[in-house]
Amino acid sequence: MTIKVTDGTDPISGATVVLKDGTTDYRATDNNDGTYTVANVPNGTYTISVTNATGYQDNTADSVTVSNADAEATVTLTKDTTTTPTTPTLDGLTVSAGTLAPAFAPATKAYNVTVPNATDSITVTPTATSRTITVNGTTVLSGTASSPISLNVGRNTIHVVVTEGGETTTYTITVNRENASTPGGNPGGNPGGGTTYPVNAPAVDNANVAANPSPAQPGQTVTVTVTPDEGYEASGVTVIGPGNVTVPVTDNGNGTYTFVMPEGGVTVNATVTPIQQPVFPFVDVPADAYYRQAVEYMYELGLIQGTSETTFGPMLASTRGQVVAILYRLEGSPAVNGSNPFVDATADWVQAAVLWASQNGIVEGYNDTAFGPDDAITREQLAAILYRYASYKSYDLTVTGDLSIFNDASDVATWSHTPLAWAVGKGLIQGSNDLVNPQGSAIRAQLALVLMRFLENVAV
Repeated sequence: MTIKVTDGTDPISGATVVLKDGTTDYRATDNNDGTYTVANVPNGTYTISVTNATGYQDNTADSVTVSNADAEATVTLTKDTTTTPTTPTLDGLTVSAGTLAPAFAPATKAYNVTVPNATDSITVTPTATSRTITVNGTTVLSGTASSPISLNVGRNTIHVVVTEGGETTTYTITVNRENASTPGGNPGGNPGGGTTYPVNAPAVDNANVAANPSPAQPGQTVTVTVTPDEGYEASGVTVIGPGNVTVPVTDNGNGTYTFVMPEGGVTVNATVTPIQQPVFPFVDVPADAYYRQAVEYMYELGLIQGTSETTFGPMLASTRGQVVAILYRLEGSPAVNGSNPFVDATADWVQAAVLWASQNGIVEGYNDTAFGPDDAITREQLAAILYRYASYKSYDLTVTGDLSIFNDASDVATWSHTPLAWAVGKGLIQGSNDLVNPQGSAIRAQLALVLMRFLENVAV
């Protein structure tokens, strides 16, 4: 049977839909168009449970009587208007001397500032509209500088707290006032004069760790660069200073970490961990299936999605919208501008993809306003879209296959002859029983295979 889920206007995909009769639960397959299919449901009366629809309240009250395999039901969801408390953040943060490192971003809560010895005080100007702000416990108006904060030589900590609706967020600024023997306020390298201390960076397995400058003077900013081996990623850096005290470290998010050198030598400890590969979730893709490797390949690249969290739907027909969405992800989901001419391609999952593809000559609609994103894609349509995408990417289009070897070559449409011959020549599309079946639907298992071959044989 088929269950339609809607908010009264738009179809809703991505929900968990289950039929329940008090004894057995029958989970529906999401068709990604607001409809959900349940197979082999015995006749009877069931409660329909619709949950996990993002932005909507759960609905577990509707019921349906099933008397035949073509039974249909519609469930209408109500939008969830409850508000979740949000964490307040600053909109801006500046200091009167030195430079915040890293550069300010609302989500970054810890910063370092290095100032020369001649700077004996500093002010902080935070910005946060309609929120309460304190600097070291004293209330400050948004966009107004705090009172001057005296600075000792060495490390000084400033706390900026922003409050809204009972929720608070603390930003920490560590200001390092250089020694008088550190001229020029140079945060890196050896500025000359003054005492330097060692920066020890013990070797770690599966990565290279480098610190610069090393040795360093107190008050200098030291940059630690962690370069992991293939298959590994940096997971953190700790710095232990004199007296076994942990030195604050800033993760710059690009494989580098920075800290301010204390009065004494330090030891830098880097940690790397294996990159976790995604767990293959689809229970309907057997390990020995001819398409298993292709589905795993496309899933690990994040290019292909399932029909639910645990099903792939390998025997279901692929749609025009699905193919365009995959190519859009492959392209990195670039920003698009302009209006979408296709009135039937306005769903969130496909709208930007179809607009991007049509603007770049990769797809065409049936006419000026209809694209048919939910229509099953034929094998020759798939070949044509991949051919145009290859042209857009300036891939090789010179290879051509011989369609005359197929008994149904005369069925190939004139407009698709060149793209299909290219796809056959590149090994993307293969015939079966001496047939190329140009108007046949490409099932999702075949789509995964074709796209894997495209990435391996064309996109090189």
